[in-house]
Amino acid sequence: MVMNDRMIHEWAKQGGVTHFDPAMVNPASLDLRLSGRSRLAINAPERWEEVVDGDELMIRQGDLFLLDTIEYVTMPIDYGGMLMLKSSMGRMGLEHLHAGWFDPAFQGTATLEVTNLHPYPVTLKRGQPIVQLVLMKMAQRPSRGYDVTGRYNGQNSPQAAR
Repeated sequence: MVMNDRMIHEWAKQGGVTHFDPAMVNPASLDLRLSGRSRLAINAPERWEEVVDGDELMIRQGDLFLLDTIEYVTMPIDYGGMLMLKSSMGRMGLEHLHAGWFDPAFQGTATLEVTNLHPYPVTLKRGQPIVQLVLMKMAQRPSRGYDVTGRYNGQNSPQAAR
């Protein structure tokens, strides 16, 4: 089962999302917005610049950035969450590298792996919606949540691989 808009509103108001904006709720997803924090890959995907915070970010063709969201998400223990790039971002030539999954009991901002496939630069702005979070109820509650198994729980900036 996928959470609908009414369920998303209720979950968010009960502490599921910090910096919740009701205008970001869609019929079956929640838009997450860019925080303005970013990290650029340096010569290889395992080496990253320090976190930079800015109102605008220009992504050139082939650049690979780690970005994160304004929203701090607290996943229910019996739900998983999939992050899908907004179609408007894809139409600009951006690609989210499909590493977007929130395990049950994950807490933190979303780290997004974004590259520009378009031959022209793309400029993103702080607060701009970039991905949609789809919350899916699990058939059964897991024996352990991400609060026990995860390496990125509590993150609040773009995180490189650990």
